[in-house]
Amino acid sequence: MTEARMSLLEDAAIVSISCMNRHLVVPMALHCQRFVADALKMEDMEYGV
Repeated sequence: MTEARMSLLEDAAIVSISCMNRHLVVPMALHCQRFVADALKMEDMEYGV
């Protein structure tokens, strides 16, 4: 990844951090946890659900 692109991503992350709160993080964490559990059981993943 180029230096300029990496710098842009870092700046975007810094600005976005202030928008993060428990109400955004918890549902995404649960969503990821379900997908990991399904992957470990070798189950098919359903996208768009």
